[in-house]
Amino acid sequence: MDIYKLLEKTNCGKCGMPTCMSFALSVVAGEKAVEACPFMDPADARRLSGMANRRQTKEGFSASINELRARFVKLDLQSIAKSLGAEYRDGSLTIHCLVKDFSLNSLGELDSECHINTWMETLLLSYCLSGTPGRLSGRWVSFSELRGAATAGPYFQRRCETPLKAMADTHGGIFFDLLRLFGADCEKGFAADIAMAMHPLPKVPIVVIYSRAEEEMESTLRVLFDSTAADYLGPEVITLMGRGLVEMFQKIITKHEGCLPDLLAL
Repeated sequence: MDIYKLLEKTNCGKCGMPTCMSFALSVVAGEKAVEACPFMDPADARRLSGMANRRQTKEGFSASINELRARFVKLDLQSIAKSLGAEYRDGSLTIHCLVKDFSLNSLGELDSECHINTWMETLLLSYCLSGTPGRLSGRWVSFSELRGAATAGPYFQRRCETPLKAMADTHGGIFFDLLRLFGADCEKGFAADIAMAMHPLPKVPIVVIYSRAEEEMESTLRVLFDSTAADYLGPEVITLMGRGLVEMFQKIITKHEGCLPDLLAL
């Protein structure tokens, strides 16, 4: 958002990206240099370039986590537990995420029986900080229809939906078995070959909708969200969540493809 605020916001496309928001996200992801925007003030470009580079280092990620923890310690964990679909006990929040339990203590320190990385820490801390009381609407919408996400829609499609579609096209059986492994169930009411709903976070469910290629029609894959998703995560964190799922599935398929049938049988 620091980068986006300094852009022209005309979506001119001269940087090679379709929108100013997707350009800003690409800079943070290390895919574009700030200087690629022809309208960026040189002084601002130098300052933001250093900021973007710092965020991509281990120190930068640690600083971001520490910033989230500094805000987290001010929360009343007992009062927010119900609105997050979490459980409060012994001064900690327990959140069910991708079929595993993760606990955050009062200092924002994360604990779980499984591997913890910066992606998971960022996701869960952001979820706790952004959550507001309310119920799921039951209305499924695309990413770009979420509040504040319209300009980042093309970026989400390119970094999340497109690679997921590639996995479904090339490793269909394994890909949808992986979704089941992480808690997905078939969802009715969609005009598609496969529709599966899962809960990466208790109040942020998603539906993956896939239609196979037919004759001259290409296959399609869309990720839909409950319309209230933006109440719990901002567009940038939802994109981070999608990218994390993509990377996780890609690594599992690449490293463990041969043993997945035995794992799923358990």
